[in-house]
Amino acid sequence: MQEFERATGNIPDMDSVLKDFEADLNSRGEEYTEQNKESITALYKRLEKTPIFKNDTYTVMIDYSPEERDDVFFSPDTKGDFLHLSIKRNDKEAIFSFSDLSSIKNFLSGKENESFEIYPAESRKLDASNQYHLWVAKNPNTSMQIDICGSFDDAKKDGCVEIIDFSKKHCFYHDGKAVDYTVELNESPEKMSCFNLASWMEKQVSLVTVTIHSKKEIHDWRLLQHIKNEVVGENNEAIEFHYAESRVNSKTNQYHLWVLKDKDVQVGMGFIGGGVIEHDRDLPSLNFKQRPLSQPFSA
Repeated sequence: MQEFERATGNIPDMDSVLKDFEADLNSRGEEYTEQNKESITALYKRLEKTPIFKNDTYTVMIDYSPEERDDVFFSPDTKGDFLHLSIKRNDKEAIFSFSDLSSIKNFLSGKENESFEIYPAESRKLDASNQYHLWVAKNPNTSMQIDICGSFDDAKKDGCVEIIDFSKKHCFYHDGKAVDYTVELNESPEKMSCFNLASWMEKQVSLVTVTIHSKKEIHDWRLLQHIKNEVVGENNEAIEFHYAESRVNSKTNQYHLWVLKDKDVQVGMGFIGGGVIEHDRDLPSLNFKQRPLSQPFSA
């Protein structure tokens, strides 16, 4: 991956943004309201102040004070401790590389700063464009509360793991081809010898592990959100860690969701409300694009 450089001149004029957004709403039979205009204007003003970095493949916006935004919330014990990376490909297509996201975090925030992706309750899911979000601890000494002290493969020897035959029931496609994968559910990860969980996590989280049976790296946020919903519940929230480089100890194409067992408990930060665009769309002025919601569930 090439190094990132500060980008300039990427923000279009306000009139173009508003006209583009209005045309998008009209194409979906929705009314363009004053509230829409106010929200887009607020977004535009935030973009004007947000540092943007770019390399040959990705564009990243870094918000160093996301707690000041109206569309984001933080619990009292996390407020001010995290920055927000908003990531997209330059060609505006979906991102399928977990390692690329980790590398972006390393380049722009620090190799020892830990971060995570959020898999929210469906009621606050944001899936309106091919945009991906990392919430990064500002302090490199802030650990994500889980110590990895062994191999994930060794965890199966400890029991407590339920293997779910998911790929036949829920077909997943990538580049037009069906992908084989395995889902494992562990409702007592604190009993596994390869993890040391923080005390607050013991008996509070389940571990969903998804293994893609392919040599090609395929990490699909939408697929993992769907699996979380089906295996644990659509009202349960989950996080997926991007560890400090010194603590990375996992296999390519094996992804781990830590799911809160209590559906009434939210992850301590994230977007307040959701928003889902159900069809392919392209917003040139904002440089956004959305893939159809049928992907990756149909060829």
